[in-house]
Amino acid sequence: MSLTTFDARQWARINGVLTRVFGLTALRPGQADVIARVLQGRSVLAVMPTGAGKSLTYQLPSLLMARPVLVISPLVALMQEQVASLRTLGILAEALTGPLSEETWSTMSEKWRTGQTRLWFVAPERLFQARVFRLLRAYPPSFMAVDEAHCISQWGYDFRPEYRQIGKFRHQIGNPPVLALTATAPPVVQREIEWHLRDKGEPFDILTQPVDRPNIALDVQEVGTGAEKLHRVERLLAEEPGAAILYASTRRATEWWADRLSERLTVPVVAYHAGLPRETRAAAEQAFRRRQVNRVVATSAFGMGIDRGDIRLIVHVDLPESLDAYYQAVGRAGRDGEAARAVLVYRSADLVHRRHLADRGLVDRASLETLLQAIQKRSVVTVPEDPEGTVPLILAMLEDLGWIFWRPVSGGWRVIRRQWPTEDAVSVVWGRIDALRAWRQEQARHMIHYVQESNCRRDTLLAYYRSPRIPDSRFSCCDRCRGGDRQRSFETVRERLAAWRQAVGRQQGVSPYVVMPESLMNQLVLRQPRTPAQLAEIPGMGPKRLRQWGDEVLRLIRESSPSASNFSLTDADDGESQAFWLFATGLPPNEVAERIHRRPSTVRQYYVRWIAGRPPAEWRWTLIHWFSHEEYRQLKASFERWGADRLRPVYDEWQGRFDWGQIEVARAVWQYETTHGESVFREPVPPTRPTRPRR
Repeated sequence: MSLTTFDARQWARINGVLTRVFGLTALRPGQADVIARVLQGRSVLAVMPTGAGKSLTYQLPSLLMARPVLVISPLVALMQEQVASLRTLGILAEALTGPLSEETWSTMSEKWRTGQTRLWFVAPERLFQARVFRLLRAYPPSFMAVDEAHCISQWGYDFRPEYRQIGKFRHQIGNPPVLALTATAPPVVQREIEWHLRDKGEPFDILTQPVDRPNIALDVQEVGTGAEKLHRVERLLAEEPGAAILYASTRRATEWWADRLSERLTVPVVAYHAGLPRETRAAAEQAFRRRQVNRVVATSAFGMGIDRGDIRLIVHVDLPESLDAYYQAVGRAGRDGEAARAVLVYRSADLVHRRHLADRGLVDRASLETLLQAIQKRSVVTVPEDPEGTVPLILAMLEDLGWIFWRPVSGGWRVIRRQWPTEDAVSVVWGRIDALRAWRQEQARHMIHYVQESNCRRDTLLAYYRSPRIPDSRFSCCDRCRGGDRQRSFETVRERLAAWRQAVGRQQGVSPYVVMPESLMNQLVLRQPRTPAQLAEIPGMGPKRLRQWGDEVLRLIRESSPSASNFSLTDADDGESQAFWLFATGLPPNEVAERIHRRPSTVRQYYVRWIAGRPPAEWRWTLIHWFSHEEYRQLKASFERWGADRLRPVYDEWQGRFDWGQIEVARAVWQYETTHGESVFREPVPPTRPTRPRR
């Protein structure tokens, strides 16, 4: 389903609003499919990179629907910025922020009831305020837009417990369609967002766009001491003429860096974090937005929703907790499409510190027992706020298990016991905390692997997201590609092939494009084959071109790019090495078999050898192509009963439910676990749908 399925009248309405109201002549890639589904009343999760125009996917439909749209957003400043921007376009929008007098509320609610207001922006914690809830239940929105939807997931880097209330709220006001939006969400986070927002049985589309931002060069720089780090960062900011944001992990570090850099730089440097007074934060945002300040030192929240396209530099002075958090911040650079740079500066001690921080914010067992005992004793209890912020996470887990309902109240949370388990509640919840701890440690390992990676950093990021590269030779790639060697290689190969194509066309009296179409040349530039077999895989070469010009094309590529160190796939002349590279990109085994022209059984053997010879961090996430976590646990139990010498007893036990390939791969995983004494399949599984508390 896409926008092109609309009839001419519907397209004319959409195009008219796009041009007349927003002053745009065309939608960006990805926007059309999201808007189409919204207008057709479908619920959608859209994962779109920063700068892809997520806001338009709910702003434009709001002008084509009978009822207003409810937009749930985590930041007051972000809401106010969008409301101001929409009003300049003549769109009536309101933000429910701060204390509202009865007169103000009466006016706002009347405009909502009559449909004069097109968009209402609200923080999730206000959804269950009595008058807001009553109004929206009586007059529900056309659809709900949930911005920064990754905040729903406890597995995400920016979990916000109040976001867990959104699905319950949606159900209680009649299940209007929902549009969830985020820039970064790996598959496990996508599944949890869907689980919490989707109404039972409804279609729920997940649309993802490539996350690659080729205009942002990625750079990691190691320093020896804190003084050297300060000097390096000072130089980066001094040499950058454009706007820059420096990210630190704590409030204290933010203020320290802002003070030190203010002493050393000749331009203003301001600090920003949640602990500063609201007026100070608002002044910093406004100054940066108006280009009165071009240097901000901040925690991760700054930049969310800042509509400034000319940010040229992002600097991290601490390792983020995950690649998701890192790439979300990096994506705030270069939104205008021009060249930008992201630099992470670290010391070796920072790697150790990041490992230790994986457990931060998790409750200890004694505190867990105290909390559960308080809930078990009384059917309704008010749990006070805790300074460590661990209680909301536990309450979210208990609600997922179907044991409680809970809601924020002044000074804490109101908890209503729903049903209590007969088994050991502490052990059940502690098991979930252990799973979350393992997940966070895994995220820290991904982040550290990115820092220590000896190959292309962009390839590492894109492999994590299972997302394709967007080739663009105008921009530098990363420090591992030696300041742009890969881009220069692209340009050199293209120039040589273009000159050769022109000469052959002139000799034969035909257009150069007959000799080699542009699409074929782009594939040759990107993949740079090294052998006849690899050249034959390029779409468009065909037998005739291979016979006529195959040797000449290979010679030109070899001479233009003698070092193939950055092109792992084309380095491999044998099928097994090619398969290893393709496995690492996340390609499903059946597609690998097609790409390398091998039988599926052969590819399965390659896969088994690959996981036997590589660390789990490289292949754990690819197991989803073979079986789920629960399915592996079932097969693992069978191997523990029957042993791994023969597969037939395991196959017979499951009466054909699992095929031979699944069983063989599961055996390889189990053998790794028993040999190394560690659990491989750590990816958490959200609770099954029957335990959903709001059903």
